[in-house]
Amino acid sequence: MRTVSIFKNGNNRAIRLPRDLDFDGVSELEIVREGDSIILRPVRPTWGSFAQLDRAAPDFMAEREDVVSDEGASRPADLGLVRAAGQGRSGLYGGA
Repeated sequence: MRTVSIFKNGNNRAIRLPRDLDFDGVSELEIVREGDSIILRPVRPTWGSFAQLDRAAPDFMAEREDVVSDEGASRPADLGLVRAAGQGRSGLYGGA
């Protein structure tokens, strides 16, 4: 276990984070006290920040094939919702 010194920085208390404990590519940390421990974590994007992201280009994924089809999709008649208790096909989809 290593220790670091606490020093005064203006009206705040501060520590120097050792280089090997650096958060590479992170510009902002969240700080939380849990009991007698202080935990530093990278700030994670929130849903509120989603609206600030750049929109995708209009042709984004234009060349990608559809991976979902509606082939074999069930209609209410296929689920037995139109025919009930010996009745023929009638109602929503017509038929005999």
